[in-house]
Amino acid sequence: VKLFYTPCPTACRRTAAELQRIHESFGENRLLHFVSISVDPEKDRPEVLAEYAKRYNAKPGQWDLLTGDSEFIYQLARKDLLLDAVRDTSNERTPIIHSPMVILIDPQMRIRGFYEPARKETMELLTGDIKVLITEELRSVKDR
Repeated sequence: VKLFYTPCPTACRRTAAELQRIHESFGENRLLHFVSISVDPEKDRPEVLAEYAKRYNAKPGQWDLLTGDSEFIYQLARKDLLLDAVRDTSNERTPIIHSPMVILIDPQMRIRGFYEPARKETMELLTGDIKVLITEELRSVKDR
């Protein structure tokens, strides 16, 4: 899971490119699902998100870009994802401040890790942790 907004002038584009790289490295693995949630639903309408998805080869059902009610999104970010997301009306360049972290969530909806996309070693750790989760899931299916 990753918070973002399409006109983000800072790390969002770099993070999206990194997620694209990781997403493509796993191919069409059905056990893996990427979710990016816009923290600016007023500007990130479905048609804007569709264009953004094309830019990063995000295929529905494999990598979904979501939007919705801003109050719900901000509450979800803070209470469930443990991330910050706030509007900063004093700054036109970055009107929304949000956590840059990528979160890995397992099939039981537990947070398994937070990863800083600006650091290559943490993205390598994310890739390794994804492989561990896939292995765990395959073992649990086999054991049933």
